[in-house]
Amino acid sequence: MGLTKSCSMCKRALPIESFKRRVVSSPDSGWKSACNECNLARRKEIYHERKHPDQQREKNLRKSFGLGVDDYETILRNQDYRCKLCGVSAEEEKKRTSKRLAVDHCHTTGKIRGLLCRKCNTGLGNFNDDINLMTKTINYLKEN
Repeated sequence: MGLTKSCSMCKRALPIESFKRRVVSSPDSGWKSACNECNLARRKEIYHERKHPDQQREKNLRKSFGLGVDDYETILRNQDYRCKLCGVSAEEEKKRTSKRLAVDHCHTTGKIRGLLCRKCNTGLGNFNDDINLMTKTINYLKEN
C-alpha cells in the first residue's frame, strides 16, 4: 500500500494522491492538510457565504448568541444605533472598521449586555469582566 495521510477536516486516512501539493512546502509536509474532497466542500461553503451574507450573518448570530437578525436590529434601535459605551454611531463603526457593532455578552451567563464598537468590546474583554481590576484602572487614571 502507498503512502497515506490523515485529513485535518474529515480525519480519514487517505492515499497521498487525495491531497494537493503545497505551492511552498511547510516544514512538516509538502501536502495540504485537508483532502481534495474537504477542500472542495469548504470552497463551496465560502462561495455560498459570499453570495448569501445575510444568511451567514443570521447563522453566526444564532450559533454564537441565540439571536436572530431581527433581535440584533431591535437592540441596535433601542441603543439609538450607537455603541452602548462610547456612543460612536453604528454607521461610523462600519466606515472605520467595515464591521457592525459587536454583541457584548457575559461569558459566564451568556446574557447579552448590548452592542459595542470594536474598541470598547476589545477593551472590556481585556479586563475579563473583572470589576475590581477596572476600578483599580479608573483610580489609576484619576491619580495620574
